[in-house]
Amino acid sequence: VAINAQGTSESSPALVTVDLGAPKFGLARLLRKGVSYDLSKAAANSIVDLATPLAANEVFQLNISTDPKTTYEWSYAPLKPGSYKVIPSQTGAIFNFGADDVPKSPGYYQLVTTNNGKKNSLRFRVLTFGPATNTFAKMPTQLSVATHPYPVTVKAGGTANFGVVVNGLPTAYTWYKVNPPGGAAVIVSGPSPYLTLTPVALSDAGDYFMVAVDFLGNSVESAHATLTVVPVGE
Repeated sequence: VAINAQGTSESSPALVTVDLGAPKFGLARLLRKGVSYDLSKAAANSIVDLATPLAANEVFQLNISTDPKTTYEWSYAPLKPGSYKVIPSQTGAIFNFGADDVPKSPGYYQLVTTNNGKKNSLRFRVLTFGPATNTFAKMPTQLSVATHPYPVTVKAGGTANFGVVVNGLPTAYTWYKVNPPGGAAVIVSGPSPYLTLTPVALSDAGDYFMVAVDFLGNSVESAHATLTVVPVGE
């Protein structure tokens, strides 16, 4: 559903790519209901009505930014005039209505994103809540790796950076280092598609890869990228 000044219209489920020089909004999805919203044209501080009745444990995911510098603050205010109160447990682009400190009440759920001192905000109006559900709707897109990590060569003591671009709605990225002759060790797992190693040691040399997952348990693995560490003085 596209929301703009002219009203609403059907949009394709294709993922919207958003340039976040200043935080902006792209595709959002209620994962349990399988309902999508195209927020790319939504003005800052505008109000978006979510599908109702909303499941009391609905998961709401926005494809906003994979930039680790972006911060997210969610807050709630009742439908009647009142001040917004920050929801401490919700600090990312994924909002879980089932969290203990999230009000299960009609009202306004506001998201404020900040990147390099620049802010953007959007409010989501929820009119009614239905019973919780244990099922997720099937997402119309699957995960795929659009950009794989590149090989890196760096001197010992320097910094090595790897990154990926994953299509779909990944919720977590796990980076691994291959341990010859078999197996792999987890290096880091979290919401960022980037891996930074610093200061790099000679023992860090080897092959690295990433596995991304979404809320439905779908996963995708990147190609391996080799880190070559050059001793100091060579």
